[in-house]
Amino acid sequence: MSESKKKRRSTRRSAMTGALSATEFRRGASQYPNMGQDSLAIAQAILVDGEQMASVVKRTGVDRRNVHFWVKQIYTAAVPSGWVTEVVTLPRSKMDEVLELQARERSKWNETHAAQ
Repeated sequence: MSESKKKRRSTRRSAMTGALSATEFRRGASQYPNMGQDSLAIAQAILVDGEQMASVVKRTGVDRRNVHFWVKQIYTAAVPSGWVTEVVTLPRSKMDEVLELQARERSKWNETHAAQ
């Protein structure tokens, strides 16, 4: 098989992979009290534990579309009001700065909203 015909595996990491702390996850999941424990565990594996969606799908045998739906629902519910999600392309050093800023801001937000 020629190189151009070989299926390429994506190494792109989803923005949602490992994006939430356990506290943020619980806050987002609380918006979906009827979501099953298996669905929550799958979403937590991706959002909190940082497992890749493809490996979760393979391990659990659950359809990728269902997994994506559950993850997106909880992630969206956990994102603070007024915050935005953008896809950007930056030099590695600048991306590290942006990620550090995001972590600091999320930490500050979590501290001020811990009682909620």
